[in-house]
Amino acid sequence: MYEMYSNVFSISEDVIISERNFTRLNNWLWQQGFTVEEVPYAEIGKQEGLLRCTTLPLFRD
Repeated sequence: MYEMYSNVFSISEDVIISERNFTRLNNWLWQQGFTVEEVPYAEIGKQEGLLRCTTLPLFRD
């Protein structure tokens, strides 16, 4: 079940952190003009926590 996610984390309006195995999603985001920082995060999904769930909210100006 942990392979059925597409959870990403944005660090600014145009920069997104995404699992590197989300190739189709990452390519689409690049085509839309986003900068996609790919990270190896698949093993964390097995623990039922993904990028958004394992980060604390950031306050931006």
